[in-house]
Parts: sequence; structure tokens; C-alpha cells
Amino acid sequence: FLTSYSRIPDLLPGLQNHYNAIEAAGSVVAPYKTLYFDTEDFAFYRMHHRGFGNRVKVRYRHYPCTDTTFLEVKRKSNKGFTSKERIMTDGVRLNLDSESREFLNRQLPEIPASTLKSGARIEYTRLGFIAKGGNERFSVDFNMKAYFRDAEVSFGKLAIFEVKQDAMRTTPVVAHLRERGVREESVSKYCTALSLLNPLLRSNLFKPAIRRIQKIDNEAAYQ
Repeated sequence: FLTSYSRIPDLLPGLQNHYNAIEAAGSVVAPYKTLYFDTEDFAFYRMHHRGFGNRVKVRYRHYPCTDTTFLEVKRKSNKGFTSKERIMTDGVRLNLDSESREFLNRQLPEIPASTLKSGARIEYTRLGFIAKGGNERFSVDFNMKAYFRDAEVSFGKLAIFEVKQDAMRTTPVVAHLRERGVREESVSKYCTALSLLNPLLRSNLFKPAIRRIQKIDNEAAYQ
């Protein structure tokens, strides 16, 4: 669900009876830093752009509040469900060490870890929530910036409400956002960022999301 940062204070009230805020090191506001890996010819990016239902991303995710870092393999199935396998590391590495390569080779035997290169970085701030008495979660991401080589881009006033469920269904947060006119969108932070930062890559599939983000940012500027 894509909306403007300025709407967050208006969209959260009414959800407190169904969800608890997630704290990290005593704070509900948590910065996230992510470094993505891809092949030299951007196989993971192209897999998404070509509309493959089964997709993969490889990334380091660093949590500054707790000073912890994980190397993750994130998969999305053609049913729309997401799963992650990860290991804790001692920090973000631009070059994968032997333990990281072994982990990736186990998870992705079809793509040798030796072919993966560090690439786009994405940083943002997150609010996290978990359902009372359930395992549904949703997050609110904002203050997003992305970097690739010498280029950088800001996502402006964009805020992303992302609902994480074990089965697709209309839950309180989904109904709440729909009732307030927030639209469901298909968007990938990694692919959107890379399509903006690397003009040599084909990006037709991601242009609707880019236009939507730009529209949200332009409308927020006049509020």
C-alpha cells in the first residue's frame, strides 16, 4: 500500500486494538540498511522484470539499533508468498567471505556465489507492528534512499505499508487502509531503485510504480 509520509499519523489510529508496535533497543522507530547482491548481468533484477513468478534476492540487512547483520536469501513464489533463509554475520561485506559463499551455494546451487557482486544499497526507516494473538505483521517504511556506484536517489515523501501474511486475506489493517483510499500496488524497492539508478537496464515493468511514487511525492509537496 503506497501513500505519503504525511498520512502516517492519520492512518495508524484505529489499529491499536488489533496490533502491537515492535520495539528494537527500546525504540519503535528503526533504521534499516540493505546491500543487495546480483550477478554481473543483473540476473535477479531481470528475473523480476521478465515477470517470473518465482524470484530471488540476495542481500545483507543491517539493523543499526541492535548492531546486528544478516545475510539473506529472499524468495517469492508464483503464489505470491515470501520466505527467507539467513545467517548472522559480523557485518556488511562488499566481498563475500567463505562462510557466506558456502551459505549461498547451499541456498542457490544454480547460481555460484562467486558470480555475485555487491550493488545497490537501500536505506530507510521502519515502524513495525504484529497482530495481537496472531502472526500477521505489517510495516511502514519511509525516508527511503538508494545508492548504486556514484548515483543516488531519494524516494521523497513515499511511505510503504507492507502487510505480511501466511495466507492472503482481508485483515483489520488491510480493510483499514482500503477504507481510507490507500491503493494496493506492486512494487519492489530493489528493482525500483535500480531502474532509477542504472539507466542501462530495461525498466518498462517498473515504470507504473515509478510514476505512482513520483505522483505521491508531487502531491505531498502541495499539501
